[in-house]
Amino acid sequence: MEKLFVNFYETGKPSATVCHSTSLLLEAKKSNGELLIKDKTWTGFADAEEEFADQAVGMKIQAYRIETEAKKIAGTSSKFRHRLVLMLFKM
Repeated sequence: MEKLFVNFYETGKPSATVCHSTSLLLEAKKSNGELLIKDKTWTGFADAEEEFADQAVGMKIQAYRIETEAKKIAGTSSKFRHRLVLMLFKM
């Protein structure tokens, strides 16, 4: 999945991730070996959203937190907010 996404990106095709698919950005590398998100600002599921979702279903859904893992990556920045997803859950 990461290779397909990067191929779209590198060939100029529209490329977007939604919801938990942003986790592919944690490891996706361009053809030159650099992380796709190097020197970019991106966003994904916030830790608070993960906790909310886990509580809603009564179990841990994902083994890791995208926000926590993103903060470990040097050379990139990430912004995480949880308002949108909380609003979607309330609907």
